[in-house]
This record gives sequence, C-alpha cells and structure tokens, in this order.
Amino acid sequence: MGSYLLLAALVLTGVVLGALTLKFAPDAGWSPTRVRITAAVLTLGCVVGGALAFHVDRQDRVTTLHESIVEVPNGHAPGQPLADIKFVVEHDLVTHTLFFSPWGEDARSGTQVSLRVEVMDPSGRVVIKEERGFEARARTGSSRSQPWDAAELSFTPDRLGPHVLRLTPLGSGAPAAHVLIQDPRKTDGQRLEGF
Repeated sequence: MGSYLLLAALVLTGVVLGALTLKFAPDAGWSPTRVRITAAVLTLGCVVGGALAFHVDRQDRVTTLHESIVEVPNGHAPGQPLADIKFVVEHDLVTHTLFFSPWGEDARSGTQVSLRVEVMDPSGRVVIKEERGFEARARTGSSRSQPWDAAELSFTPDRLGPHVLRLTPLGSGAPAAHVLIQDPRKTDGQRLEGF
C-alpha cells in the first residue's frame, strides 16, 4: 500500500506543478513554448521519479523475509541474549541480507551501543556471528528519524527451513533493536507497519 501512495503522491505533485506552470507562467511573460516545455518537464520528471521510487520501495517490501522490533526490558543484563527470532529460509544457496540496529528516537547524540547477532541453521550450526558498535548521530531539523544507522551483513544459508537469529545487546543505551532479513528471490514479503 505504501508503494502505491508514494507513486500517487509524486504523480499528483507533477500534475499540479505542470498545471500551475500552464496557468501562471504566461502572466510572468514567458513564451508559450517555454511554458509548455517547463510544464512537460515538471510533470514528466515527477511521473518518472514516482515510478522509480515505486519500483525501489516495492522491491524492498516484497523481498522482506522477516522484520521485527524487539524491546529491551528494564533490567536486561548486557551480554545476555535478548531474543531468539525464528524465521524460515525459503530459498537456500541464495545470499540473504541482514540489517540490524538499535532502535529508539530518544537516544542522545554520541550514545554508543553494541549488538551481537548470530544466525543458526536448523541443526544449530552458526551460519553467521557478528558484533557491531553503533553511535547515535545528531538529528537534523524537526525530523523524527532514527538516530541510528543500520549494519548490513550477508549470509548464504545452505539449508531450507527454520533458522534462528539470536540478538544480544552488549551494553545499555537503546530501548529496542530493529532487525530486517531480506531474500532477493522472495516475492510476497511484507514490511512492518510504518516502514
């Protein structure tokens, strides 16, 4: 749904800008040719930009194998696993992408957090194990964007079936963690609401 809204908003913006150009530019002394070319470029630019944004956003959504935000409870001991997230690998021998980061809008700039992720296959064998440090960046303007950048890892499961992602905070500082696993061959994935 979000992909379609993005496309509709950009196409509508192009149509409105084109119409406003056709209505008001002649009053500014523009030649009829310049008015038509400007209106066409504005409209076409927004339509093409909308189509490109739709494609990129939709591709990101449909390849989602699993996504979750895991809350860190008060009193959680650093170094203890926070969650074992279960997901099912549908395509083996395909490179999957794992994005993970601390989550929470209230982090002060400079706050440092470390997370460890481990992915285990159905036999319990560790496919990937990685620790990453994160530092909250200063937010600009009035944006409510996340102050954390995501880490990106790739792994290629050699078995189908249930896998486990173990998430372990190695310190305190973030109220939650965000995890996204993508499979490029998946075609019916769903992102969390609001993404």
